[in-house]
Amino acid sequence: MLKEIEFEILARRHSDEIFRYARSLLGDAGEAEDATQEALLKLWRDLSKVRWGAARAWLYRTTRNHCIDILRRRSNRSFQLMDDGIALDETLASSEPSPLEALSLEELKERLDGALQQISEPQRSIFILYAINGMRYRDIAQILDLPINTVKVYLSRSRTKLRHALTEDSPCATH
Repeated sequence: MLKEIEFEILARRHSDEIFRYARSLLGDAGEAEDATQEALLKLWRDLSKVRWGAARAWLYRTTRNHCIDILRRRSNRSFQLMDDGIALDETLASSEPSPLEALSLEELKERLDGALQQISEPQRSIFILYAINGMRYRDIAQILDLPINTVKVYLSRSRTKLRHALTEDSPCATH
């Protein structure tokens, strides 16, 4: 009975955020849902081994590992960060964009997806966790089992790589 209650609390508390993280890594809502379910199933099986205070990091790490397995299996398909652009669209003003603005936003999403493809792991995960999920360095370090200074360095490198890739691909960029 206690196991069911603990699981229910943890699942309700963290399932939405690990789904968003999986969707950011996989670019596919269906696969993200599968990855989330797999992580929660593993949590159910291993609940007695997971410390209550470390459950969030454990779920993120488990989800990330499952997503990496999915990405390896579909290696001949291209990786997209956001299949429907929800993370980018959430930052926009509530008014509907004009058709020209919508085209520009779609182009920006495509360029961002392409730039993110150029970043390797764990830098991609660190950028997603920090910039999209709004996590702190300490939490990212715990999730990825890395020192905080390494997280900071990798985040800086990922920003530099993204900036370079987005500037390089820009139609306005001068070469």
